[in-house]
Amino acid sequence: MWDIPYDKLYAKYYLEGDAYRLLQEYFLDHTDYNYMVIAPDDLVLNKEGVDLLIKDIEQFEYPALAGICNFSYHDRTRYACGPSINGGPTSHSLESLKQEVAKNGPIIRVGMEAFSCLFIKREILEEHYPGLIKPMPISSFDWGFSHACHWKNIPIRVDTRAQFLHLANRAGKEGIVFENFFRGIKLPQMIFEPADGSMIVKVRQEDRVAVLPM
Repeated sequence: MWDIPYDKLYAKYYLEGDAYRLLQEYFLDHTDYNYMVIAPDDLVLNKEGVDLLIKDIEQFEYPALAGICNFSYHDRTRYACGPSINGGPTSHSLESLKQEVAKNGPIIRVGMEAFSCLFIKREILEEHYPGLIKPMPISSFDWGFSHACHWKNIPIRVDTRAQFLHLANRAGKEGIVFENFFRGIKLPQMIFEPADGSMIVKVRQEDRVAVLPM
């Protein structure tokens, strides 16, 4: 993350819904940004992949573009992105991804991309806020985003050359203690880091910890 020279905003220790709401509101209030990028805590970025995605959107201005990542830390041959969200396979295997790239080139359209360094164009987010980034029942915000894009006819693409490491389930199948991130322990706060790394500014802090309702 430190090697990527772009403005960054961290929403730490919030409930997930509050974090995504506050991040979107900040982006929408600051109109000098043309794309919002979502990179979850359990995704390890690399500068080469981010630079490639930026080159893609500068050339084509895709409404939604991401890289790709492994489905979980222990399963590196299954990808979090997939061709479909309504019937058919919902995630690519190494073999099916190779077949798709051979047929369509390195940038492919998907039904699900899994927040793998997702770039969302400002006009798309403005038009559909707050209904674009939302959870699904007994599921996740990235799944909800994919469903919203499906019903709103917003194409999602991934550049298969931009590959990132997904740390999900790193603690093992029995208990995912790694993904706690101190929610319910530390005060939620939003931290801004400018592109040049010259200073880190706390732009918001709550007065109580974030706890799921009983």
